[in-house]
Amino acid sequence: MFADSEVPSDAVSDGFPFFNEYVLFIPDYIGYGVSNDIIHPYYIYQTSATAVIDFIKAGKKYLDDNNVPYDPDKLFLTGHSEGGYITVAVQKELETNPVDGLKVTASAPSAGPYDVEQVGKLIFENNTYPSPSYLLLILTAYNVYYNWQRPVTDFFQKPYSYYILTLLNGKLNEDGINHELTTNLNLLMDSTFLYNYRDDGETEFKQMLLLNSVYNWAPKSPTRLYHGTSDNLVPFEVSQRTYESFIINGSDTAVVKLVPLPGIGHDYVPAYKLILDWFKTFR
Repeated sequence: MFADSEVPSDAVSDGFPFFNEYVLFIPDYIGYGVSNDIIHPYYIYQTSATAVIDFIKAGKKYLDDNNVPYDPDKLFLTGHSEGGYITVAVQKELETNPVDGLKVTASAPSAGPYDVEQVGKLIFENNTYPSPSYLLLILTAYNVYYNWQRPVTDFFQKPYSYYILTLLNGKLNEDGINHELTTNLNLLMDSTFLYNYRDDGETEFKQMLLLNSVYNWAPKSPTRLYHGTSDNLVPFEVSQRTYESFIINGSDTAVVKLVPLPGIGHDYVPAYKLILDWFKTFR
């Protein structure tokens, strides 16, 4: 999300009608809500995982303090796109560094860029990308978070470089930002940056993408990766490679599964219908 009006704490409607049988915790993430004065640390593992884990802790305390009934031994994780990435980040953090009372019952990420480095390669090897707003956010987030202090002209061409940072002011949604940009990467991106990224350059950026990827480990909790085979924002190959990596690293094929959604694009509705059916088997 880009617009302040769309984040969970400010949204007019809950937007999650599927989950009416669950206690649902939806954090704003850092950079939104009360912290909207800073750039969202987009696809940065530690801040992403911590924000959700802290929110679950706070949510459970609220339920306990207000005597709201719930099953403290059940914890389901799910999210779509960036939410899918963060779902895996949270699961990895909880399985690697266990937190008392937060054992994952089942995890169902959808269409997430778990291998952020691979996603970068798949995006920049093409000449177009349908949602350039995401490129703006990740380059800005990494530039700020890792204190590179690189000028915007290192990444983007004129005329976009003149005003591109103002697009992250919280007033525009994804479509509004995309309308001010171009899907043609040869016109949007700085030619030197694009050449170097496609070649052997931009090594620090690539290293940070690899550092923040969440595919190279072995989940132990029941996990299903849902992904549309016609996704043009986060290619299906990313989930395929992630699943293969999980198995190579020691995950049980009876516990961790890949669920392709034939002909589906970057759409969360088909996945969530299946996810909820699966979650019900644990209740």
